Amino acid sequence: MKVKNFSVPLLLTYVFVISNGTGCVEWKKEKVEFPSEISAQGLGIPYSRIRNNANEESCKLSSESINDQSESDEFWLIASKNCDVWWRHVSDDVIPPMPELAVALPGFEEIGACRVGNDVGIVGMKDGINYGLCRLNHTKILDGGGFELLQARKFTSTDTVNEQERPVEIDKNRSHFVARLHRLVDALDETDHSLFHAVVSEKSTINDLVSLLESQFTTIELAAFFSAVRFVPHALNAQGAHVLRALLAERAKQRRLKHYSSLGLIKHHLLVNNTDQLIQQWNQEGLLVLDYEEIGGDFGLYELLSLIAAEPLSNIPVPPYDWIQRNVSWRGEDPQNQLHVDSFASVIKLWRFLPPLDQRHGPLRFVPGSHIHDLNRLYWLHVSANQPEALREPSHRLNASGPAADTIFASFCIQNVIPVLTLPNASSTLVIADTSAIHARGIAQPGFVRHSLRLRGDNGGGVPRFDPFRWPEDEAEATYSAFASSSTSVSTKTPSSSLHYSSGSPSSTDFSHFISSDEL
Repeated sequence: MKVKNFSVPLLLTYVFVISNGTGCVEWKKEKVEFPSEISAQGLGIPYSRIRNNANEESCKLSSESINDQSESDEFWLIASKNCDVWWRHVSDDVIPPMPELAVALPGFEEIGACRVGNDVGIVGMKDGINYGLCRLNHTKILDGGGFELLQARKFTSTDTVNEQERPVEIDKNRSHFVARLHRLVDALDETDHSLFHAVVSEKSTINDLVSLLESQFTTIELAAFFSAVRFVPHALNAQGAHVLRALLAERAKQRRLKHYSSLGLIKHHLLVNNTDQLIQQWNQEGLLVLDYEEIGGDFGLYELLSLIAAEPLSNIPVPPYDWIQRNVSWRGEDPQNQLHVDSFASVIKLWRFLPPLDQRHGPLRFVPGSHIHDLNRLYWLHVSANQPEALREPSHRLNASGPAADTIFASFCIQNVIPVLTLPNASSTLVIADTSAIHARGIAQPGFVRHSLRLRGDNGGGVPRFDPFRWPEDEAEATYSAFASSSTSVSTKTPSSSLHYSSGSPSSTDFSHFISSDEL
């Protein structure tokens, strides 16, 4: 196997030392005028507007944030020159999940900034009644999208990787991640090694990359590597770091799927009689389209997820589920119309589409089988991970400019994308999709509305996203949560035995400096 080589842009030969958006914005008394595009300084957001849109339940001001404000003072939000800060368009019905590069406003608890035109407001970033709501004033509220969201990422760069300037942390957490890296890599077979070799370079091997990861990744970067974050910006992506994450995550998922599908609680007669067929279709296509009522509603869905989610039952929320209606209509240019993936690893999203739904309504577009990490997909991932666009949009777009668009995988997807329509005579069509596959929102005709039901809350749009590198034997030990209990501020989402869609989502911690929005 061999694919053509490509050159990595100079930008990504730099090492990006990433931290979260904390410190990227702050309140200052001086106003800095800001143009339509964000400058390095002024954001044009007055503190009074944020304060007036907030309420006691949604945000609280800390005393150290603005400790010398009088009634006549006005404070303005200022961006640090050490950060990349921008407004990110959030399409209708994108939240959940919350775009993870969204920056929390200093002095507020889980509150970000949103805007429509020049009208600036607040958006709830924490699971609860305000989650995903952009409040422009006390009467104008946008739910789940249709606004712009303030995002930020700290960055510094150096021309080369200097081991003395980036000392290797020697602690129990680093040892844990290094040991885990070796265990996962040791489980790869000869085919996996050959696949990596063909995708990255004739001169590159997985073992060579492992040595580089040990010497050049900080402990925080290793923690991010072994998390559900979609993209870890680093010079070693040119050596195949993103490809290795994809391979390791897929092999771990296959282990979990084989183990947990045998423990599934399948009782409904329609599912019992079609278990093998459903698993085969899910593995091959990454897409299931079923009559929601015929499979038994919420409880049938729960049984089905126990079969295909590659998760223990403790990680699958228990019904009844809290569905909320989400309608999508034509709004002109929409980033969700671009074919894209949500992540390098499996992501399960759920929709209940309501009739009528045909091409005029802008149905979900999906490429069956494009979630499988074969040679062509991995090469496309490798090219995409080494383009400048990946820094702001890690949910890689299929038709991005540059080498990524000129690949066998991109051509295959364009030729094989299908619309996902409602089933005949079904009052509610359940769609379960692995959105690590290529998909997009269809372009609706003006005046047509796509009606659907989505799960309420911070649930990732379907099944909550956990560490994708877990093996079944890891569940009891929960070794992947070791870093979360350390004194370091970076950790990852870990499974909970009390997950329930209608009562909340798993506790989560912040990897917002590594990941970005994924959408429908």
